Amino acid sequence: MRKRKTGALAVLLVFMMAFANIFGMMPAISVAAQEEKQQEVTVERASELVYGEQYLLVGGTAGKTSGSEDDLYAVVGATTHSGSKAGSVLDKVEVSGLDFSDAENQLTAQETNLWTTVEGENGTVALYNKASNKYMHFESGNRAVTLTDEATYYEAVLTDHHAAGKALAFRLGTWYLNFSESQNGFCAYDASTYSQNETKDTNQYAFYHVKKAEVSTTSTVTRATAITAGKKYMLVGGDSKSSTYQAVTAQTHAGSKVNSVLTGAEIAGLDLSDLSNEVTVSNEYLWTVKAGSTEGTVALYNEVAGKYLNFAEEQDRLL
Repeated sequence: MRKRKTGALAVLLVFMMAFANIFGMMPAISVAAQEEKQQEVTVERASELVYGEQYLLVGGTAGKTSGSEDDLYAVVGATTHSGSKAGSVLDKVEVSGLDFSDAENQLTAQETNLWTTVEGENGTVALYNKASNKYMHFESGNRAVTLTDEATYYEAVLTDHHAAGKALAFRLGTWYLNFSESQNGFCAYDASTYSQNETKDTNQYAFYHVKKAEVSTTSTVTRATAITAGKKYMLVGGDSKSSTYQAVTAQTHAGSKVNSVLTGAEIAGLDLSDLSNEVTVSNEYLWTVKAGSTEGTVALYNEVAGKYLNFAEEQDRLL
């Protein structure tokens, strides 16, 4: 192999730094004297319960208990009030966009109203609310539903929802978590008194899990003036005479004189004359800078390909 010649052609190498927020890792920002806003999440209808996941529970009735014409459905909240027949009742939270006929129905919810399912023995489950750091609690023989520090485990019965799709019912023996129009929320209820079970609409809960965020395959990058170990960069190289520049990718091809050549990629919107130039590119064009064992040296790692850029001093190959 011949040695690489240098200085015969002007080659420009530009580092462009990837914004950290493209990976969902914006640094925390604290502002004095400002109230923290409630975080909203997107949830979608679920058909099976998975331990450790967070769920939005929606319960209610088709509106027949008091002769009203409207359906009465609400989110199971994580705060309580006193009822006329139950000393403690979980608050109901208004919800919009419900469509039980849609198996993939999506809603916008406050994180404060999500319940985490905690696995117990013999398939039982406890319901934990992270915002309040409390567990939902009810017991046989008592209509009150409270929030406690200790977990109470219930049988979670998966059943057909009275409208459509799947539902969960939470019970201890014959006692269920139940929607009560008269108590304006959710309390415990002895279904055996009326020969009822988890098929009763007020004992059922449509459950929605937090929708998984889609992993972005693109990133927005801007010109960088220095490199920092651990950060991701796009490398742009080219010919200053013809003003043709391309991003260095982790794909290779065989050249006429070189066994392995890194393939370049055209980048739309690239303007090297603009020091604040920003472009959106595929993540496969980003190289992570990793500090070498010798001071001042770095390695270039492509996360998408799972490979390091490698060439030897006496070779014309890039691996």
